[in-house]
Amino acid sequence: MLEFVKGSKIKDSKVLKEGYSIEQDKGLKYIRANVNANKILKLIYDFVDKQKDNDRLFLFFEVPCNLKDETVVKESTEDGAVIIEETHNDVYYLDGISKEILKKILDPVSDVLINDGLVIFGVGNHFTGDEIGKYKYNEMFVYFKDETKNYKDIFKNNNILEDNNLVSPWDIIKEDNPGESEKYTDENGMDIYDIIKSFQDSFQEFYKAEVRSA
Repeated sequence: MLEFVKGSKIKDSKVLKEGYSIEQDKGLKYIRANVNANKILKLIYDFVDKQKDNDRLFLFFEVPCNLKDETVVKESTEDGAVIIEETHNDVYYLDGISKEILKKILDPVSDVLINDGLVIFGVGNHFTGDEIGKYKYNEMFVYFKDETKNYKDIFKNNNILEDNNLVSPWDIIKEDNPGESEKYTDENGMDIYDIIKSFQDSFQEFYKAEVRSA
């Protein structure tokens, strides 16, 4: 059974297991995978290690917008609950990072990035366009333009096998089998918004790129 990150769960997830499959969309191939929580960071670092030493990488975060920035349709005066017309995510990038520096940046914040059930994050290569990311419910995606460099080995090296019949979390999430995702705060009280504030204060290259529908 898939070992979820701390901020995610699905009511009945017994059918889910680790594995990856090669998918295709509009002629472009990519890897879709279910990955146990304790292997997510290792896969990202293995991806980084495959890039050339002189390549420049980028880091991206996709996080829920602050409630004050959303359009509230209805607000309850009894319990304070709100209904949002449409939820959105803020997308942030940190550009032009070396392989070595990227790992040093990720290490101290990886617990939050991995275990937050709402946060999407990943890294990519400016030169090749290759990219790996952790998405909701332990899904990971790897995008690559050169089919000879398909990254199967990073999954094989982490004992994650190819499965042409891989079941996705989204295949089983239904009204009677809901998925739940929530914000995660680490033992020091740090959450994703603390990380974003820290990056804004520390890196001139860190910027908000866009707001997109969640």
